Amino acid sequence: MIELDFNNILYNVLGPSHSIGEPELYNAIKDNGCICAEIQDERKQGGHAFLDLPYANINKIISFARANARKYENVVVLGIGGSALGTRTLLEALKPPFYNLLSAKQRKGFPRLFILDNVDATETKALLQIINPKKTLFNVVSKSGGTTETIASLLVTLGVLKKHLGKNYRKNLVITTDKEKGFLRRLADKEGIQSFETQKEIQGRYAVLSPVGLLPA
Repeated sequence: MIELDFNNILYNVLGPSHSIGEPELYNAIKDNGCICAEIQDERKQGGHAFLDLPYANINKIISFARANARKYENVVVLGIGGSALGTRTLLEALKPPFYNLLSAKQRKGFPRLFILDNVDATETKALLQIINPKKTLFNVVSKSGGTTETIASLLVTLGVLKKHLGKNYRKNLVITTDKEKGFLRRLADKEGIQSFETQKEIQGRYAVLSPVGLLPA
């Protein structure tokens, strides 16, 4: 059972100017206690699908990671907004500062992780100049499969990959997108590119525990 410790927000710890007293705290809990029941009712009606993510089957992601984790020097995520923020949060939370500057030995053979979450031509060009495309896996992430900025970054990336890898460029790509529609889904199916599926019910930052965040993690 999850327990919340409120002691550090009470009078005796913070003083009267920046805290609340126990009576105020218990009144707030009482007044808002109905929220839990409302959330449960909404879940029964199909809402808050992100709450089911911790129990999802991620065997496909784990298998992909085990096969590829030490195969590449770099992983580059192409995404924007919720398709990138979760990954950035995990990187900053779980890895030391400046992780990408560590040696391969210090990283225990795992790849560096870069996130291109905008269409800044200078940033994109600079990254593509310092990484070896042949030793880089590009993870293209878009829930809709048609995010303009992400598609623009992908088109630049495809040009680089095809220049260095020719027809074998597909092995350096993985796509995370809608299972049925969108430009990225059509591209993945047509070109035979490895792909993972997003869920329509999972919005933005909540996708961090879906393939959007777990695959690069």
